[in-house]
Amino acid sequence: MENITSSDKFVAITQRYIEDILNLLIERGEEFSIVTISQFINLSPNIPELFPKKDEHVRFDLAGYSFETLEIQDGKLVFQAGFGQGVNIKESRVTIDTIRILQIALLSDGSLLLANFSTPPHRKEEKKDRTKLFLEKNRGKLKK
Repeated sequence: MENITSSDKFVAITQRYIEDILNLLIERGEEFSIVTISQFINLSPNIPELFPKKDEHVRFDLAGYSFETLEIQDGKLVFQAGFGQGVNIKESRVTIDTIRILQIALLSDGSLLLANFSTPPHRKEEKKDRTKLFLEKNRGKLKK
């Protein structure tokens, strides 16, 4: 399977599919969540204390202000997000390569729309983590 999921063609097809799903959700005004890995999140300004581990799974709920600021630019998902509470909220511009989005789910009912099993170069070591995350999230939802 890895010969397929790590091929340039499969990765390119997957990236187009991810971007098509994102564009559809944005066009329809449908708020959603994404899952990625912390090492692939770029914050501007940087807030290093947010993600102390480089390899942890991070979920962003893209709703409200974050949803309104969503853009897809040159293969990247870009949005504004606030981190913290009360007077300690720090705002940052979040940028994530679309191919680094592991899951997309609807916020309205939790339906999983996409699970990304592609393994671009320098990402093959994450394959087991993504598969495990997918199976854990969907335990009981998958039909045998």
